[in-house]
Amino acid sequence: MAKMKKERLYTYLLAIGAIASFMAGSYIVIDIYLTTKQIDFTWASNILLGLSGGFVLAMGYFHNLAKEKEADLFSD
Repeated sequence: MAKMKKERLYTYLLAIGAIASFMAGSYIVIDIYLTTKQIDFTWASNILLGLSGGFVLAMGYFHNLAKEKEADLFSD
């Protein structure tokens, strides 16, 4: 039961990280657009947006791992 809670915690922390890095990457792109009126993806925004995708993939992995543990917990 404790491992199930730990995996759920990892899932939630990764979700928060994904949202935060996506918002930071989007902020950089929007800030550049508002100042120059051109959409420009800088290296920093690319890294942050890519990092948010990595967080989402890891979050899906831990979510599936927690679901498998729950299924094993309730199986006969």
